[in-house]
Amino acid sequence: MSRRRVALVAAVGALVAAPAAHAHFAFVPGEVPARSIARLQLQVPNEEPNASTVRVAVQIPDSVLFVRVPPTPGWQVEVEREPLDEPLLVGDRRVVEERITVVTWSGGEITGSNSQSFALRLAVPRAAGQTLAFQATQTYSDDQVVEWIGEPGSENPAPLLTVTPFDPSAPSLAIRPAPAEEPPSPPPSTTEEETETASAEEETEDTETTAVQASDEDDDGVSVPLLVALALGIAAAFAAGIWLMARRRAG
Repeated sequence: MSRRRVALVAAVGALVAAPAAHAHFAFVPGEVPARSIARLQLQVPNEEPNASTVRVAVQIPDSVLFVRVPPTPGWQVEVEREPLDEPLLVGDRRVVEERITVVTWSGGEITGSNSQSFALRLAVPRAAGQTLAFQATQTYSDDQVVEWIGEPGSENPAPLLTVTPFDPSAPSLAIRPAPAEEPPSPPPSTTEEETETASAEEETEDTETTAVQASDEDDDGVSVPLLVALALGIAAAFAAGIWLMARRRAG
């Protein structure tokens, strides 16, 4: 084989191998609108021909307050958390008091020149124009650890996510400080209920008794039975008087 042909084969081989040799951690998509809910795929290549990737860990930037990790088949997920400075209300009902700081995938394997996609869902910060760096580590089966924490253009740059201006058509989720919880109204005690019921019953009984007493008395405070007795006595005396007068006339 001529030297020219050897050089040409070598050049072609270098071009083919270059993409694999320079593959980096990267997000797909790499740009997301501010204030949106981003569904991301973190592309992780295996760059060691004699070892497999067995662990991937990603640090979540401080400005990302809400993260969810969908399952990745064949991999286990672990997360680290830290308390928020103040609770957040996510949507209309969910109150969040912690944020995820680190996501770790393990238990799977990326072999040869293959790559693996790991899903993330997160709330994008409100400020557009910023670039978020997700520092990461990649652990191989031979215990080698590669840190993807460098600046863009370095040998091992951190995966980046660029925040673009707000897009009203993009899916979003309201996240705001949670309002102070109002203390729940205590249920009325049984004692109070019974007391109120008894008082109402006593008041009703008193009212009914008063009404009966009022109907049994006249305006001068004389009871009805006494008036009836007096009337009967007067009628009896009157009848006796008439009877005596009738006997005298007959005699």
